[in-house]
Amino acid sequence: MTSAAMQTPDGTWRVEVGGIGSVAWYRLVGPGVSRTVPSVGKLADVLGEVGVDLGDFVDADPAPERAERATETAERATETAERATETAGRAREHAGRAPQRGKRTREAA
Repeated sequence: MTSAAMQTPDGTWRVEVGGIGSVAWYRLVGPGVSRTVPSVGKLADVLGEVGVDLGDFVDADPAPERAERATETAERATETAERATETAGRAREHAGRAPQRGKRTREAA
């Protein structure tokens, strides 16, 4: 889970800080890069490799990742509900056209 984040002012590069218990990690995300490293020192090294300075970063909301996942989940739920509604409609149409089995008509009686 992301507990903190920072990004360049233009949002091109983002660092998410997370971890479990005493184990921390830093995820760098940017153009063509998504890399997780175990320390600030290694993060600074990776940033140097891509030509970005850690001093250029500003605080950012750590929640966008969760908000994006929630939006995707809601969209999938809506699509599923729409498909279920379509399927139910087709089933009702089919049931209306299908011959009734097991019912005796007056003519057969």
